[in-house]
Amino acid sequence: MPWFADLCHGWPRNKQNPGDWIDETNHYLWDLQGAAGNKDTHACHPDQRSPTYRLAPDPNLPNQKNPAPMATATAGASLKLMFGGNGHSRGSNAGGKGDPGKVAIYWAGEKEKDLVDVSDLTPDTLVQENGFSDESFAFPADMNVWTPPQGLVDKGNWQTLHL
Repeated sequence: MPWFADLCHGWPRNKQNPGDWIDETNHYLWDLQGAAGNKDTHACHPDQRSPTYRLAPDPNLPNQKNPAPMATATAGASLKLMFGGNGHSRGSNAGGKGDPGKVAIYWAGEKEKDLVDVSDLTPDTLVQENGFSDESFAFPADMNVWTPPQGLVDKGNWQTLHL
């Protein structure tokens, strides 16, 4: 949601600011299930496996205007993780009426340590899990509207991560 980029204080690895969230979907979509012949068991997409954050504008990215630093927080604080709905909040893309799935946050347990393999995503490393659109703003509010042709326009979803 590039129109809200000025509200963000931290970004995922290898993210552009403001970026094109639709185009970038290819950078963040990662098949953890091995479907479509994917045998790679890394927990992250190849573009997000290095600790690179955009600390200055990249001259090779004409739409990027601002740095995209890592978020920081202290114990007891919270972070609001934002992601676009793209019809998945409650629309026909939500796997049937109203079940858009889950968003889970995992942590390796110490600073600067990464979870590398999908086998690292365990109940012991799970920090928090919420429904995809438990915290969201989808428009219009008419729950009988389920498809874009009917007028459904997702505005965004977020998850408040409590540290």
